[in-house]
Amino acid sequence: MKKIFSIIIPTYNVEDKITKSVKSIINQNHDLYECIIVDGNSDDNTIELVKKHQNQYPDNIKYISETDQGVYDAMNRGIDLAEGEYLYFLGAGDTLKPNILTKVKEKLKMKSELVYGGVYLEKTGQVDIAKFDQYRISNRNISHQAIFYHNSIFRIIGKYNLNYPILADYEFNIRCFSNEKIEKRYLNLVIANYEEEGISSTVIDKNFIENKSKILLNFLGATIKDVINKINYNIKGKKIIIWGTSAGYKDNRNLIKGDILCFIDSDKNKQGDSLDDKKIYSPDKLFDYNKEDIFIIVFSKTYYNEISDYLQEKGFKEFKNYCCFVSLMFDN
Repeated sequence: MKKIFSIIIPTYNVEDKITKSVKSIINQNHDLYECIIVDGNSDDNTIELVKKHQNQYPDNIKYISETDQGVYDAMNRGIDLAEGEYLYFLGAGDTLKPNILTKVKEKLKMKSELVYGGVYLEKTGQVDIAKFDQYRISNRNISHQAIFYHNSIFRIIGKYNLNYPILADYEFNIRCFSNEKIEKRYLNLVIANYEEEGISSTVIDKNFIENKSKILLNFLGATIKDVINKINYNIKGKKIIIWGTSAGYKDNRNLIKGDILCFIDSDKNKQGDSLDDKKIYSPDKLFDYNKEDIFIIVFSKTYYNEISDYLQEKGFKEFKNYCCFVSLMFDN
């Protein structure tokens, strides 16, 4: 009988993790899923453990083991093998929430749709869950452990782009959100426990970072242009100061027109360093300039209210003298 879900797990030398993930799957309703383990020719005991699980659940678990070009090549191979109506990708070491497949099944429309919820972050003990649109997806990704893709999506927009070895799922999700044929639906459900130990948590995808602005403009077009035009209108003729030196700025630096005067960061360990050949200062540096001559772009959603309160106390006015880049992306 054809299953509703194809759960694809790419693996390579994960003998200490695979059983944990498989157990979370076999505890679901067996009528709902097939589990496809795509192994990259592991040389530890991963395959022996997989075979053991397959022998116990031959109608639900299948696997292949062969050399591949990385995790997204393995995921693409899993797509080719999948027979389920919806495809879901689980990292080795990550686990499904109890009875989650039954809960999600009740929400499905059985058509071209991307259905997503949230994940529990095991390292921080936080839940990462939010409703996404084109603005939000342009700023950050949805964890693939939170997403169910109808199988037709891969016929509509293709598979994962192997040019992005760390963030191909982000590029894929941008394509999904840009395509009107694909319905995007948010579920207020935590789908899985995310171990946060995959390669994307420790390695930077330089190719994706360098091409992100082109990817956004190519697939999200007018949506992103509206946001950037709004920012660039505000900074016309002014000196640009960036508050924040982390991923928020680094991932979107190519979207800001004009020369950056300097950076501000509250982290004393960063003050005195340089980023993009510009000095990083404490907030006190702002008072070296006339308020009317500068525009501050804040790249921090988490601390924006605190930063905004500080700036307003010092006489700066929101949108006239400063704005939150992330808020502009989310709130249009």
